[in-house]
Amino acid sequence: MNNIFRVKRLDSILAKERDSKNKLRRALGAFDVIMPGIGTIIGTGIFATVGTAAARDLSCRGA
Repeated sequence: MNNIFRVKRLDSILAKERDSKNKLRRALGAFDVIMPGIGTIIGTGIFATVGTAAARDLSCRGA
């Protein structure tokens, strides 16, 4: 029951990470960062266009 509230000091975690030989490599380039942004812009445009078309279709039926 005592292990539920066990804590580890931040200093020991950082020291272990500093001494470790298994480090993550930075592998993202400019292309990898830009493409999700472009995908988001295109996706948003598709949903906005569909919403606008649906709103015009509903307003034409009511008139």
